[in-house]
Amino acid sequence: MTNVYPASEFDIVSYIRGRDTLPRPSGNMGVRKYQPDYVDIVSAFDIEVSNLPDSQQAVMYIWQWAFDDICVYGRTWKEFINFRHRVRFALDNRYLVVWVHNLSYEFQFLADPSIYQFKAAEVFAVRPRKILKATMKDWQLEFRCSYLHCNMSLAKFLDRHQVEHAKLELDYHKI
Repeated sequence: MTNVYPASEFDIVSYIRGRDTLPRPSGNMGVRKYQPDYVDIVSAFDIEVSNLPDSQQAVMYIWQWAFDDICVYGRTWKEFINFRHRVRFALDNRYLVVWVHNLSYEFQFLADPSIYQFKAAEVFAVRPRKILKATMKDWQLEFRCSYLHCNMSLAKFLDRHQVEHAKLELDYHKI
């Protein structure tokens, strides 16, 4: 991926506004009365953390948010929140599906009250601490867990689909 930008330098508004909306599914929607419009972008989100020594806590040191073949990154949660505001503005009443491999882990950070206060109806868990989907309705973002959807580790998934760049192993104890 060669298109990498700091969050402050990427014009996400122009990028999203120029995109089509996915067609709505046909057929009987059953009891679902409302189906949001989704913007036609393949999107993924990930954070990297350092585990603090002598504790059970971790600190995010970088976040990356991919939009098709573009990667946007930031180093602080404040940068993420500011970028999320720009994404929300660009969506213009449409939703964006954001894939996260092992959403259950990232959810622990995203659910911090300073980032977003999820309501119970916005989180679908298959069992305690196994998040399949978490929707930031106020921001029109729908995070989905690619790990639970494909039932494979990221390394296995990339290998099976013959992705050129394999998953790197990081030292999560390095500060």
